[in-house]
Amino acid sequence: MLLIEKVIKLLDDFHFSTFREYVKTYSIRSFYPLSLIDAIDRDFEKTQSTEYLYFAVYGEKPTEEKHYKKFFQLAHYTFKLTGYLAKNYPNYLQHNVTRIHQYINDGELEKALTLSDITLEVASKIEDFSTEIKVLSFLAQKEVYTDRHTKAIDYYERIDKLLANERALNQMNLFMYHHLYSKGKANIDTVAEAEALFNQFTESDSIIVSTLARLSKCYIHYNMRSPVFYQQDTFKELIEIEDILNKTPYLAFPYMHNIKPKLHFLKLHHLIRSLDSENVLREAEKVIEESEEELFWNSFINQPEINSIAVQVSHLMTNYYYSYRDDFAEILEQEVKDRINFLRNKCQRLLKNERFREQHTIRFINVSTLYSALLLLGDDKDIEESYTLLENLLLIYQQIPFHGYIDSIYLNLLLATFSLKHFENMEKVYRRYKKTTSTKVVNPQNDLAIHGFYYLGKWIDTGREQYAKKFLQVIEQTKDKPNLNGTRKLLLDAATYFEMPLTLA
Repeated sequence: MLLIEKVIKLLDDFHFSTFREYVKTYSIRSFYPLSLIDAIDRDFEKTQSTEYLYFAVYGEKPTEEKHYKKFFQLAHYTFKLTGYLAKNYPNYLQHNVTRIHQYINDGELEKALTLSDITLEVASKIEDFSTEIKVLSFLAQKEVYTDRHTKAIDYYERIDKLLANERALNQMNLFMYHHLYSKGKANIDTVAEAEALFNQFTESDSIIVSTLARLSKCYIHYNMRSPVFYQQDTFKELIEIEDILNKTPYLAFPYMHNIKPKLHFLKLHHLIRSLDSENVLREAEKVIEESEEELFWNSFINQPEINSIAVQVSHLMTNYYYSYRDDFAEILEQEVKDRINFLRNKCQRLLKNERFREQHTIRFINVSTLYSALLLLGDDKDIEESYTLLENLLLIYQQIPFHGYIDSIYLNLLLATFSLKHFENMEKVYRRYKKTTSTKVVNPQNDLAIHGFYYLGKWIDTGREQYAKKFLQVIEQTKDKPNLNGTRKLLLDAATYFEMPLTLA
C-alpha cells in the first residue's frame, strides 16, 4: 500500500476535505494528484492494486516500467502535499487513537491492529511523536496481555526515544524564550550556553529535532548580531536546512512554529548585508508566500510578513531612494515600482485593521513607519503624505513609549524634507530629533543617516564648506563596517548626485 493511500485512509472527513480542497487549488495545472486522491478508497481495510489506481488516474493500463515509475513519482509528490496538513493541522492523525480504542472496546482487535500498523507507519514518517507514542503504548500493553514481555520492552524503548525527542523540543523552546525573549538580546555567555545545548541535538535521528537545533543556532547568532552569523559557513548551513525542509515538507513540526518563514528571514538578513538585490527580493517573497500558507495567522498578526516588509523596505531605501533627483521617475525600473506598490498595499491592509491598531500599538507604529518609507520612494505628493503621516503619528502616540522606532520616524521625516528641499523644515526635524533622543540609545545606522543627510542638505542650502567636512566625518564612521554598508551607499549616492566636493580617505 502506498504511503499516500495510508494517509488518505487515516484522515477524518474534515481533514480529508481540507486536504482535497488544497490539492485542487494548488495543483490547478495538473489534475493527476486530485485524481489519485479521489481514486483511493478511504476504508483502511480495503486495498487497491497499483494497476487499478494507475488506470483510475491516467485512463489506461500500465504496460511498461516507465509507467510505474511515473505513477510512483506522482504518489510521492502527492504525499509531499500533505505538508499543508502537517503545517496547519500537525495532529491530523490523532483521531485514529480514539478509533483504535473503540475497536478494542468493541472486541474487534484485528481491526485495531490493522489501523495501528497503518497509523504507526505514517506517524513515524511524518514524525508525529505524540500519536506514535499513543499507538505504541497500546501495542506494548497488548504484548503484555498476551505474555510477550520482550516485545513490549522494544515498544517501550521506542517510546522512551520519542519522549526524549519531545523533551528536546521543549528544552530548546524553553531556552530560546527564557533567555532571548524575556531577557532581551543574547550575550556571549548566553550564546555559548545555547550552542552547548543545541549541539546535543544537531545529530539527532529525528529530522525535526536536528533541524530545529541547527536553525536555532543560526538564529541566536543573528539575535546577538554576531559576526559569525554573516560568515559564509552560516549561509551554507541555512541552505542545507532549506534543502532538508524542501525534501520533507510532510514533517509535523510543532504547531505555530513557522519554520520556513523564519529560515527565509535569516537568509534575508544574510543576503541584505551583501546588497544582493535579486536574491534579497526573492527571499522576501518566500517569507510572505510561506507565511500565507500558515492558517493560524488568521488569529494573529502575521509577524513574518511584517519582518519581510521591513527587510524589503530597508533594501529598497538603500538601493532606490532617489526621490531627491529630477530624473527619479525615469531611473526606477518597472519591476521595482511594482514591488513598491505591492508592499504599499500590504501595509495599507495591515493599517486598516482596527484590531491591529488597538491591540498591537507598537507594531502598528512600526508598520506605519515602514509605509512612510515606501511613500518616500514616490513623487512629491507621496512624500508629503509620508511627512504628514509621521507628524500625526508623533502627535497621536506621544504618550506611548516606542523608543525602538523613534529614530526611524525622524529619519523618514528628515528624508522627506530633504527630497522636497524644504530645508527650513529639515532644520526643525533635526533639532527635534536631537532633543528627543538626547538620553536614548538609537540605531547607529539611522543616526548616521540622519546626520549625513542633514549636513548634505545644509551644504546644498548654504554652500558652506563646514557642512561638507562634517558630512565627510560621517562617511568616515561607516568605513570598513559591513553593517553600515547600506548607510554608506545611501549617503554617497546622494552626495555624488549633488556633486558635493569630497576627498575620501
